[in-house]
Amino acid sequence: MPAPVALAGPGAILTRMEPASSSGPAVVPEGPTAYGQRQQTGWVLRLRAAASIISPLTPPADLTRDDARKASHLLVPFGLLIGIIYASLYRAAWRCFGEVHGIRLMPAVSVWLVDVALCGGVLLVATARVPGLLGRRTSSPADPTSDPATPGLIITTALCVLCILKLALWVAIPEGVSTWPGLWGAAMNFAYPHAFYRPLLLAPIWGRWGVLLAASLGRAAPDADPLTQQILSRQSVQMVLGWFAPVTALTAVYCGYGGRWPFGCVIALAVLAVTFLFSVVISHRRGGQNLMTLRAAGFVAEVSYLLLYMGLSARIFSG
Repeated sequence: MPAPVALAGPGAILTRMEPASSSGPAVVPEGPTAYGQRQQTGWVLRLRAAASIISPLTPPADLTRDDARKASHLLVPFGLLIGIIYASLYRAAWRCFGEVHGIRLMPAVSVWLVDVALCGGVLLVATARVPGLLGRRTSSPADPTSDPATPGLIITTALCVLCILKLALWVAIPEGVSTWPGLWGAAMNFAYPHAFYRPLLLAPIWGRWGVLLAASLGRAAPDADPLTQQILSRQSVQMVLGWFAPVTALTAVYCGYGGRWPFGCVIALAVLAVTFLFSVVISHRRGGQNLMTLRAAGFVAEVSYLLLYMGLSARIFSG
Protein backbone atom coordinates (compact mmCIF):
# COMPACT_ATOMS: atom_id res chain seq x y z
CA MET A 1 0.00 0.00 0.00
CA PRO A 2 1.56 3.34 -0.95
CA ALA A 3 2.31 5.74 1.90
CA PRO A 4 1.13 9.37 1.64
CA VAL A 5 3.78 12.09 1.97
CA ALA A 6 2.71 15.74 2.49
CA LEU A 7 4.36 18.36 0.31
CA ALA A 8 4.08 22.10 0.88
CA GLY A 9 3.89 24.16 -2.30
CA PRO A 10 3.75 27.95 -2.67
CA GLY A 11 0.06 27.98 -3.58
CA ALA A 12 -1.31 24.78 -2.14
CA ILE A 13 -0.61 21.83 0.08
CA LEU A 14 0.09 18.74 -2.02
CA THR A 15 -0.15 15.09 -1.12
CA ARG A 16 2.14 12.67 -2.96
CA MET A 17 1.34 8.99 -3.22
CA GLU A 18 4.36 6.77 -3.75
CA PRO A 19 3.18 3.71 -5.67
CA ALA A 20 5.16 0.51 -5.99
CA SER A 21 5.31 0.82 -9.78
CA SER A 22 7.81 2.98 -11.61
CA SER A 23 5.21 4.94 -13.52
CA GLY A 24 5.97 8.07 -11.49
CA PRO A 25 4.40 9.74 -8.47
CA ALA A 26 0.78 10.79 -8.55
CA VAL A 27 0.45 14.32 -7.18
CA VAL A 28 -2.98 15.30 -5.90
CA PRO A 29 -3.49 18.96 -4.98
CA GLU A 30 -5.23 19.53 -1.70
CA GLY A 31 -6.22 23.03 -2.71
CA PRO A 32 -5.91 26.40 -0.97
CA THR A 33 -8.90 25.78 1.32
CA ALA A 34 -7.01 23.64 3.82
CA TYR A 35 -4.10 26.09 3.80
CA GLY A 36 -6.44 29.01 4.48
CA GLN A 37 -8.17 27.13 7.27
CA ARG A 38 -4.79 26.32 8.80
CA GLN A 39 -3.78 30.00 8.68
CA GLN A 40 -7.10 31.05 10.21
CA THR A 41 -6.71 28.49 12.98
CA GLY A 42 -3.24 29.90 13.71
CA TRP A 43 -4.62 33.41 14.18
CA VAL A 44 -7.35 32.12 16.47
CA LEU A 45 -4.76 30.30 18.57
CA ARG A 46 -2.63 33.44 18.83
CA LEU A 47 -5.57 35.59 19.85
CA ARG A 48 -6.56 33.03 22.49
CA ALA A 49 -2.99 32.80 23.75
CA ALA A 50 -2.59 36.58 24.05
CA ALA A 51 -5.97 36.91 25.76
CA SER A 52 -5.17 34.11 28.22
CA ILE A 53 -2.05 35.94 29.42
CA ILE A 54 -4.00 39.05 30.49
CA SER A 55 -7.42 37.53 31.23
CA PRO A 56 -8.90 34.48 32.97
CA LEU A 57 -9.24 32.58 29.67
CA THR A 58 -7.69 29.13 29.39
CA PRO A 59 -4.63 29.09 27.10
CA PRO A 60 -4.68 26.83 24.04
CA ALA A 61 -2.86 23.54 24.44
CA ASP A 62 -1.56 23.10 20.87
CA LEU A 63 0.41 26.33 20.57
CA THR A 64 3.80 26.33 18.85
CA ARG A 65 6.72 28.56 19.80
CA ASP A 66 6.26 30.66 16.69
CA ASP A 67 2.57 31.14 17.53
CA ALA A 68 3.56 32.13 21.09
CA ARG A 69 5.98 34.75 19.75
CA LYS A 70 3.34 36.18 17.43
CA ALA A 71 0.78 36.10 20.25
CA SER A 72 3.00 38.33 22.39
CA HIS A 73 2.83 40.95 19.61
CA LEU A 74 -0.89 41.25 20.35
CA LEU A 75 -0.52 42.26 24.01
CA VAL A 76 -0.20 46.00 23.37
CA PRO A 77 -3.08 46.08 20.83
CA PHE A 78 -5.17 44.24 23.42
CA GLY A 79 -4.26 46.99 25.88
CA LEU A 80 -5.45 49.63 23.41
CA LEU A 81 -8.73 47.75 22.97
CA ILE A 82 -9.20 47.59 26.74
CA GLY A 83 -8.45 51.31 27.00
CA ILE A 84 -11.09 52.12 24.41
CA ILE A 85 -13.60 50.02 26.36
CA TYR A 86 -12.72 51.85 29.58
CA ALA A 87 -13.01 55.29 27.99
CA SER A 88 -16.32 54.42 26.33
CA LEU A 89 -17.74 53.04 29.57
CA TYR A 90 -16.51 56.09 31.49
CA ARG A 91 -18.19 58.41 29.00
CA ALA A 92 -21.48 56.47 29.08
CA ALA A 93 -21.56 56.40 32.89
CA TRP A 94 -20.69 60.09 33.07
CA ARG A 95 -23.57 60.98 30.76
CA CYS A 96 -25.91 58.78 32.78
CA PHE A 97 -24.89 59.63 36.36
CA GLY A 98 -23.09 62.94 35.96
CA GLU A 99 -20.73 64.22 38.63
CA VAL A 100 -21.00 65.62 42.15
CA HIS A 101 -18.91 68.67 43.07
CA GLY A 102 -16.53 67.89 40.22
CA ILE A 103 -16.03 64.27 41.33
CA ARG A 104 -17.00 61.67 38.72
CA LEU A 105 -17.54 58.84 41.19
CA MET A 106 -19.96 56.59 39.31
CA PRO A 107 -17.96 56.67 36.05
CA ALA A 108 -14.84 55.71 38.01
CA VAL A 109 -16.67 52.93 39.85
CA SER A 110 -18.02 51.58 36.57
CA VAL A 111 -14.54 51.36 35.08
CA TRP A 112 -13.20 49.91 38.32
CA LEU A 113 -15.81 47.13 38.39
CA VAL A 114 -15.02 46.08 34.82
CA ASP A 115 -11.31 46.36 35.55
CA VAL A 116 -11.45 44.16 38.65
CA ALA A 117 -13.94 41.65 37.28
CA LEU A 118 -12.53 41.13 33.80
CA CYS A 119 -9.64 42.96 32.21
CA GLY A 120 -7.39 43.79 35.15
CA GLY A 121 -8.48 41.20 37.70
CA VAL A 122 -5.74 38.72 36.86
CA LEU A 123 -3.11 41.46 37.22
CA LEU A 124 -4.50 42.37 40.63
CA VAL A 125 -4.55 38.77 41.85
CA ALA A 126 -1.04 38.13 40.56
CA THR A 127 0.30 41.20 42.36
CA ALA A 128 -1.45 40.19 45.57
CA ARG A 129 0.43 36.89 45.42
CA VAL A 130 3.82 38.57 45.14
CA PRO A 131 4.61 38.26 48.89
CA GLY A 132 4.16 34.50 48.61
CA LEU A 133 6.06 34.31 45.33
CA LEU A 134 9.01 36.10 46.92
CA GLY A 135 8.84 33.95 50.01
CA ARG A 136 9.96 30.75 48.34
CA ARG A 137 11.94 29.44 45.41
CA THR A 138 10.38 26.74 43.30
CA SER A 139 12.37 23.69 42.33
CA SER A 140 9.73 21.51 40.73
CA PRO A 141 7.02 22.15 38.13
CA ALA A 142 3.63 23.03 39.56
CA ASP A 143 0.41 24.78 38.72
CA PRO A 144 1.38 28.47 38.33
CA THR A 145 -2.02 29.60 39.57
CA SER A 146 -1.71 27.78 42.90
CA ASP A 147 0.65 28.80 45.67
CA PRO A 148 -0.16 26.96 48.91
CA ALA A 149 2.79 28.57 50.68
CA THR A 150 1.15 31.99 50.53
CA PRO A 151 -1.05 32.61 53.59
CA GLY A 152 -4.61 33.37 52.62
CA LEU A 153 -4.78 36.36 54.96
CA ILE A 154 -1.84 38.04 53.22
CA ILE A 155 -3.39 37.49 49.81
CA THR A 156 -6.77 38.80 50.93
CA THR A 157 -5.29 41.87 52.60
CA ALA A 158 -3.04 42.68 49.65
CA LEU A 159 -5.92 42.19 47.21
CA CYS A 160 -8.16 44.57 49.17
CA VAL A 161 -5.44 47.21 49.36
CA LEU A 162 -4.72 46.96 45.65
CA CYS A 163 -8.41 47.17 44.76
CA ILE A 164 -8.83 50.29 46.89
CA LEU A 165 -5.70 51.79 45.32
CA LYS A 166 -7.00 51.15 41.82
CA LEU A 167 -10.40 52.69 42.65
CA ALA A 168 -8.72 55.74 44.17
CA LEU A 169 -6.63 56.20 41.04
CA TRP A 170 -9.66 56.01 38.74
CA VAL A 171 -11.55 58.51 40.92
CA ALA A 172 -8.58 60.88 41.09
CA ILE A 173 -8.14 61.25 37.33
CA PRO A 174 -7.58 64.99 36.84
CA GLU A 175 -9.80 66.90 34.48
CA GLY A 176 -6.84 68.66 32.90
CA VAL A 177 -7.13 71.05 29.99
CA SER A 178 -8.53 69.65 26.75
CA THR A 179 -6.84 71.11 23.69
CA TRP A 180 -6.37 69.75 20.20
CA PRO A 181 -3.33 70.25 17.97
CA GLY A 182 -4.16 72.60 15.16
CA LEU A 183 -2.36 70.36 12.68
CA TRP A 184 -4.83 67.54 13.19
CA GLY A 185 -7.97 69.61 12.99
CA ALA A 186 -11.45 68.22 13.40
CA ALA A 187 -10.67 65.16 11.24
CA MET A 188 -8.48 63.59 13.95
CA ASN A 189 -10.60 64.72 16.86
CA PHE A 190 -11.43 61.10 17.79
CA ALA A 191 -7.73 60.30 18.31
CA TYR A 192 -7.16 63.19 20.73
CA PRO A 193 -9.85 62.84 23.41
CA HIS A 194 -10.52 65.02 26.44
CA ALA A 195 -7.76 65.01 29.02
CA PHE A 196 -9.60 62.84 31.56
CA TYR A 197 -10.05 60.05 28.97
CA ARG A 198 -6.35 59.80 28.19
CA PRO A 199 -5.25 57.91 31.34
CA LEU A 200 -8.09 55.45 30.71
CA LEU A 201 -6.60 54.75 27.29
CA LEU A 202 -2.93 54.75 28.25
CA ALA A 203 -2.98 52.83 31.56
CA PRO A 204 -4.09 49.47 30.04
CA ILE A 205 -1.59 49.91 27.22
CA TRP A 206 1.28 50.43 29.66
CA GLY A 207 0.08 47.51 31.76
CA ARG A 208 0.15 45.06 28.83
CA TRP A 209 3.46 46.44 27.66
CA GLY A 210 4.78 45.74 31.17
CA VAL A 211 3.86 42.08 30.68
CA LEU A 212 5.83 42.11 27.43
CA LEU A 213 8.83 43.70 29.13
CA ALA A 214 8.84 41.13 31.94
CA ALA A 215 8.66 38.33 29.38
CA SER A 216 11.96 39.52 27.90
CA LEU A 217 13.80 39.41 31.24
CA GLY A 218 15.11 36.24 32.78
CA ARG A 219 14.27 32.65 32.05
CA ALA A 220 11.22 30.52 32.77
CA ALA A 221 10.81 29.45 36.38
CA PRO A 222 10.58 25.72 37.15
CA ASP A 223 6.85 26.09 37.82
CA ALA A 224 6.12 28.06 34.63
CA ASP A 225 3.29 26.73 32.50
CA PRO A 226 3.96 25.69 28.87
CA LEU A 227 2.58 28.93 27.38
CA THR A 228 4.84 31.08 29.57
CA GLN A 229 7.85 28.91 28.73
CA GLN A 230 7.20 29.30 25.02
CA ILE A 231 6.71 33.07 25.26
CA LEU A 232 9.85 33.57 27.34
CA SER A 233 11.93 31.53 24.90
CA ARG A 234 10.90 33.67 21.92
CA GLN A 235 11.12 37.23 23.27
CA SER A 236 13.59 39.83 22.05
CA VAL A 237 14.64 43.25 23.24
CA GLN A 238 13.96 44.63 19.76
CA MET A 239 10.28 43.72 19.99
CA VAL A 240 9.93 45.25 23.46
CA LEU A 241 11.58 48.49 22.37
CA GLY A 242 9.63 48.41 19.13
CA TRP A 243 6.39 48.66 21.12
CA PHE A 244 7.91 51.03 23.67
CA ALA A 245 8.52 53.70 21.02
CA PRO A 246 4.90 54.18 19.82
CA VAL A 247 3.49 53.94 23.35
CA THR A 248 5.96 56.60 24.51
CA ALA A 249 5.09 58.79 21.53
CA LEU A 250 1.37 58.53 22.30
CA THR A 251 2.02 59.35 25.95
CA ALA A 252 4.10 62.39 24.96
CA VAL A 253 1.39 63.63 22.60
CA TYR A 254 -1.31 63.24 25.25
CA CYS A 255 0.87 65.13 27.74
CA GLY A 256 1.82 67.77 25.20
CA TYR A 257 -0.34 70.63 26.45
CA GLY A 258 1.51 73.88 25.84
CA GLY A 259 4.54 72.07 24.44
CA ARG A 260 5.07 70.00 27.58
CA TRP A 261 5.54 66.73 25.71
CA PRO A 262 8.83 65.98 27.56
CA PHE A 263 6.70 65.13 30.60
CA GLY A 264 5.29 62.21 28.63
CA CYS A 265 8.81 60.99 27.89
CA VAL A 266 9.72 61.28 31.57
CA ILE A 267 6.66 59.23 32.52
CA ALA A 268 7.52 56.58 29.93
CA LEU A 269 11.13 56.25 31.08
CA ALA A 270 10.05 56.07 34.72
CA VAL A 271 7.55 53.30 33.94
CA LEU A 272 10.29 51.46 32.08
CA ALA A 273 12.69 51.77 35.01
CA VAL A 274 10.19 50.72 37.69
CA THR A 275 8.87 47.75 35.75
CA PHE A 276 12.37 46.66 34.77
CA LEU A 277 13.61 46.73 38.36
CA PHE A 278 10.53 44.89 39.63
CA SER A 279 10.87 42.17 36.99
CA VAL A 280 14.60 41.70 37.56
CA VAL A 281 14.21 41.46 41.34
CA ILE A 282 11.32 39.02 41.29
CA SER A 283 12.92 36.92 38.54
CA HIS A 284 16.17 36.70 40.51
CA ARG A 285 14.38 35.87 43.74
CA ARG A 286 12.15 33.27 42.11
CA GLY A 287 14.75 31.72 39.83
CA GLY A 288 12.80 32.77 36.75
CA GLN A 289 9.46 34.07 35.53
CA ASN A 290 6.05 32.45 35.52
CA LEU A 291 2.60 33.65 34.54
CA MET A 292 1.99 35.26 37.95
CA THR A 293 5.17 37.34 37.80
CA LEU A 294 4.42 38.50 34.24
CA ARG A 295 0.96 39.66 35.26
CA ALA A 296 2.31 41.33 38.40
CA ALA A 297 4.79 43.28 36.26
CA GLY A 298 1.86 44.45 34.13
CA PHE A 299 0.05 45.73 37.20
CA VAL A 300 3.20 47.53 38.38
CA ALA A 301 3.59 49.24 35.00
CA GLU A 302 -0.07 50.28 34.92
CA VAL A 303 -0.14 51.69 38.44
CA SER A 304 3.25 53.36 37.97
CA TYR A 305 1.92 55.22 34.94
CA LEU A 306 -1.21 56.36 36.79
CA LEU A 307 0.74 57.54 39.83
CA LEU A 308 3.26 59.42 37.70
CA TYR A 309 0.53 60.99 35.61
CA MET A 310 -1.37 62.11 38.71
CA GLY A 311 1.78 63.52 40.25
CA LEU A 312 2.81 65.48 37.17
CA SER A 313 -0.64 66.54 35.96
CA ALA A 314 -0.46 69.85 37.84
CA ARG A 315 2.75 70.71 35.98
CA ILE A 316 1.50 69.35 32.66
CA PHE A 317 -1.69 71.43 32.66
CA SER A 318 -0.44 74.50 34.52
CA GLY A 319 -0.73 77.85 32.86
